[in-house]
Amino acid sequence: MVRIAITQAAYDAICATLPLGSVAVEPYYNERGERCVWLEEVWVNRLGAMRGPSESFSDVILRLVATEGVCSKRAGEARSSAPSGSRRFHRVREIRNRR
Repeated sequence: MVRIAITQAAYDAICATLPLGSVAVEPYYNERGERCVWLEEVWVNRLGAMRGPSESFSDVILRLVATEGVCSKRAGEARSSAPSGSRRFHRVREIRNRR
């Protein structure tokens, strides 16, 4: 497992697309207000491979979520019933604004 720091919006996006309990998160924020999460090394490597110049892991996660069809399969749901990337992104923004 590898620890990375991501923004709250990226964290919400991950939690919205993965089964409950599949993301290990530390209960505190770092000095930049980011969440520290633990992911399997294979996923961190894939995120790293998708990073563009000066892009963070959070930027990659949000870009993937905003892309139609990415991360569309949620635990226990058919692929067609998951929200589209843009709807999911706006839902994450709504959840974040409620806090």
